[in-house]
Amino acid sequence: MSVVENKNAIVTGAGSGLGSALTAQLTTQGYHVAALGRTESKLEKLAAKYKQVTPFQVDLSCEKDVKQIFSTLANWQAPFTKVFCCAGSGKFGPIGEYNQAAIQQMVNDNLLSMMLIVQAAIGLMCRQHTPGVLINVMSSAAQIGKTNETVYCAMKWGCRGFTEALRAELADTNIKVVGVYPSGMKTDFWQAHSVNHDQYSHYMNPDEVASVIMANLQEMHSCYTADIVINKQKR
Repeated sequence: MSVVENKNAIVTGAGSGLGSALTAQLTTQGYHVAALGRTESKLEKLAAKYKQVTPFQVDLSCEKDVKQIFSTLANWQAPFTKVFCCAGSGKFGPIGEYNQAAIQQMVNDNLLSMMLIVQAAIGLMCRQHTPGVLINVMSSAAQIGKTNETVYCAMKWGCRGFTEALRAELADTNIKVVGVYPSGMKTDFWQAHSVNHDQYSHYMNPDEVASVIMANLQEMHSCYTADIVINKQKR
């Protein structure tokens, strides 16, 4: 498929939550968005709402699938200038309640998927010979240990280490690396984990979080925002 646009972006986890909000805001800025995710129905609904969205249902932890998607994206005519890694999953509870299958699933959904997407994105951006930005969306759990989130924190700290090392490795290139650390948002992610109503009501609006991220990605001549920490307002 060949898409003629001035600029393109990639968003993983685009079917819902922050990924969906970022996709919507990118389209208002003239981007054509390759929306990657695991749930086809959610992606198709997003594409039906925004004509500048092309959906791709994909297992982000499968190297073969990721390479196939990026092979397709390489045929788009305009360069990809922004890549947002928003996909992830979580399982919570006291240590000792996690089995190997649950841990491996979290490794796949959080750490492995980010690594595979970023590797493919770097290859794509390098072939374009144009400046680009990799935006790795993590969590406040990548900054501080939390009760009942041992494995989740381990995944996000792993993503943080990967992001920091990636920034150092790409320092002399035209690819910038931005780490994003948001607190809890009002999304299906937390609803699925039965967060109590009072706690959930104080969580952040994903549209507002997306606005903060986009505002901090404005291009400047001499500087850029390397890390974006987004906290809930105190009530």
